[in-house]
Amino acid sequence: MSSKNITFDNNVVGAVVDRTTIEAGPKFVDKAGGVSVCAYFEPDTSCANIHVTNNLVGGSVYAGFVGAIAHTCGDTTSTRFKNNIAHSIIGVRSGAGAYINKFPGDSA
Repeated sequence: MSSKNITFDNNVVGAVVDRTTIEAGPKFVDKAGGVSVCAYFEPDTSCANIHVTNNLVGGSVYAGFVGAIAHTCGDTTSTRFKNNIAHSIIGVRSGAGAYINKFPGDSA
């Protein structure tokens, strides 16, 4: 199970609320994000051809974007994760705009 050949472009995601069916404890965090990319089997070495661009997440818990895949250092043309905005993140455990992961196949 992995994410492949996905383009998520020009979307608005909002009002993502905490799940009440999962009881989070001191060693558990429910990583509820507005957009989650290749974050379930982290690090997901099978993720391929993922493009998350020009999206807006507002009013999410934990983070706006979880598991977003960064481009290789110095690459200014990549569209893996580009021009995305997260605001009004209301997580009591985090409240981050995005958690960016290194692409498993990249050296840097």
